[in-house]
Parts: sequence; structure tokens; C-alpha cells
Amino acid sequence: MRRLVLISFYNGSFTECKNQTTEIWNSKEFSSILKDNVIFYQNSIASEDYKEFTRVYRMGKTIRNDQWPHAALVDPRTGALVQEFFGEEAADKDRFFERFSNLINKNCSDDFGEKISKKRNFDQITDQTEDEQLAIGKIYSIVSYADIFKQLLRQ
Repeated sequence: MRRLVLISFYNGSFTECKNQTTEIWNSKEFSSILKDNVIFYQNSIASEDYKEFTRVYRMGKTIRNDQWPHAALVDPRTGALVQEFFGEEAADKDRFFERFSNLINKNCSDDFGEKISKKRNFDQITDQTEDEQLAIGKIYSIVSYADIFKQLLRQ
């Protein structure tokens, strides 16, 4: 089964971001989805990762105040941005889980990679731009680190 990366950058000055953490990220529903389908990464907007994310995925545009909270679903194999969630969609537990679950079901099946590789003509990393290659590397390192961390926790 293919796994995706869910990236959440939070802005501590917004109550909505704190609520997203307590109501969504810490929920049992989210934990069960994470187990098999998603690697979760959360960091502050003060981090270098946030700056890199905005440079690569948002062409340098930061997330506006009315767009918090925020989350992004990324394919670690290609570095492609699958979906971004903003504001109400990212803050409302029911709305988020409905959309998020549909995306996970659609994008994490065993045969998804075969379907994509036949449709896309730029699956090779060498066919990507330099920024896209850097994004792929960064996501891959996050995924690798998360897998290593999980193995250490099991010991």
C-alpha cells in the first residue's frame, strides 16, 4: 500500500491551529488513518521547513491569516502536492475527515502508482525541475526519518 505525507504547519497565534491539533490530529479517527496510510509531519511557521514549503509549493506566498489552520497532503514518491486544506475545511473535524478520507481511499490503493505512471510522462526525477527535485528529496527524507523513528519506538 502506498503512503502519503500530511504536513501541518501551525501558527501559534491562532486558536484555530490549536483546536486543529486537539480536535483533529489527536483524535482516534486520525490515529487509525495514520497507522497504514499517512506519515504525519507538523512544524511551526517559524521553521525553515515552512519557508521551504512556501518556496516550493506556494511559489513563495505565505499562508494568509484567513487561511489558518492549514494542512497539505503530499506524495513522497514524486513530491507532488495532492491537496491543500485551508481555514474551515482544515478546522472542521467532520469536513476535514470526509475530504481527507476520500483522498486517502483514492490515492493509497495498491494500484494507484500504476495508473499514475501510465498517465504522466515525467515520472523520472531527472525530468523534474530543480525545485521539484529538492522538494522530492525533502519529503523523502521526512518519510525516511519518520520510518526510522517509528522503528526506534517499537524497540
